[in-house]
Formats: sequence, C-alpha cells, structure tokens
Amino acid sequence: MDTSEQTTPETVKQMKRRRRSLEEKRRIVEETLEPGASVARVARRHAVNANQVFYWRKKYREGRLGKGRSSTLLPVAVSDSTHKFFPRTNNSFTETNNWPRETKRSRD
Repeated sequence: MDTSEQTTPETVKQMKRRRRSLEEKRRIVEETLEPGASVARVARRHAVNANQVFYWRKKYREGRLGKGRSSTLLPVAVSDSTHKFFPRTNNSFTETNNWPRETKRSRD
C-alpha cells in the first residue's frame, strides 16, 4: 500500500476547506474518466471526498461544469420554410385549438 496518499487525523484537522475553480474541478473529473482510473484514488490524491467528485462528474455530464464533452454546440441552419409547418397567428406564442366546441344539451 502506498502511504503517500494516506492522510492522518492530524493532517485532516489542519486542512481547511478549499474552494476549487471550475478548471480544477474539470481536471479532476477528466482524470477520473481515464480508462482504469478509480474515483476514490483520484479523490484521495486531490484531498477531495469521493462523493463530491461523483457530484462533479454528474455536473460535467450535464454540461454544467464549464467546458466539457457535453457542452458542444451544434450548427443550426435557419430558413423561411417554417411557416409551412407552423401557421402564423397574431400572437406567435398562442396555440390554435381546432377542437369542436362542446354544445350544451337542453334538459327536457
């Protein structure tokens, strides 16, 4: 067992809470995504709780951790042919309802 990665109770007491930049979080997450990497070992090496690294990985996959694989934008082409599919109305945000109206039946 490599003892250089172990922390002692004295070391834990002396360590202060640390705020990590997005770049640092991203680097740690990308390190865990390497083939054969262990999240627990990477977290220990960076003095971070493994659960915190799993949370960062989730944010990374969602594209909420800065630049990442999931934050790639795709090209979009805009054309005037959209009116064929979506009829224009006075208010472009209202949906037209073409359902037949209900009729009230008179009680005899």
